[in-house]
Amino acid sequence: EDVELMSRELFFAEEWVLLDRGTITEEEALRRVQKRLPDERTREMARLCLAHWHEFNIEPKPGMRELVMQIKEAGCAVYLCSNASHRLRVFEKEIPGIEYFDGVLVSAEEKMLKPEPEIFRRLFEKFSILPEESFFIDDIQANIDGAAACGMKGYCFADGDVEKLREYLFSQVINKQVRTSPPPVKFQYLSPQSPGIVPVMGGHQDRTSVCFLKKIADDPVLCLFIQAGKRLIENEHITGSQQGAQQGAAPLHPSA
Repeated sequence: EDVELMSRELFFAEEWVLLDRGTITEEEALRRVQKRLPDERTREMARLCLAHWHEFNIEPKPGMRELVMQIKEAGCAVYLCSNASHRLRVFEKEIPGIEYFDGVLVSAEEKMLKPEPEIFRRLFEKFSILPEESFFIDDIQANIDGAAACGMKGYCFADGDVEKLREYLFSQVINKQVRTSPPPVKFQYLSPQSPGIVPVMGGHQDRTSVCFLKKIADDPVLCLFIQAGKRLIENEHITGSQQGAQQGAAPLHPSA
């Protein structure tokens, strides 16, 4: 009876959703929940449940850490997009394989929830993710549908079968990705004083060098332009920037 009461009035109540959205504090959530409870005993029970729930409900799923490691070893980046309150930062290190994650997005910190399209767009923006090159895993089908509506395919992990998920990922997703090198980009390295110079950024987010480049006439090259302090991404496949830097191209240090 107590378990049913706590489930109804705390864990599946409106306040829990508001905590995940980040629009209410734990103190306010507890006050609201306690007002609905019949006596001091159950009010104290609610306080203890809210204070310690993560100590008893966060259990590593066997095989999941190893799967995350294998995904990373396959050359993929891994991100966490979680409907969770600020409490997630307390037990974050207990998440299996968290040391392999490239980034974590918490709904409470962004004040938005899955499956709302805004949270997926924020995920793409925050970590420079291309949805068409990504794959989403969640245990709720509505969240999978929300991601798909934003251009990211996914897999519903409702059954919790890690081996089934592993087989699907490596047979249908990871091993089917064709990794082909983009055509080489032709450009000339010039000094900052040369006429028609364009500052561009080449490389990936974690391996970026910035040089002054000038596109060769009639060559359809797309670049990463620095404008108004923001990167406008048209094509990140710029090659040879390290070589250009070594050849004496002047560095550019953008504020973005």
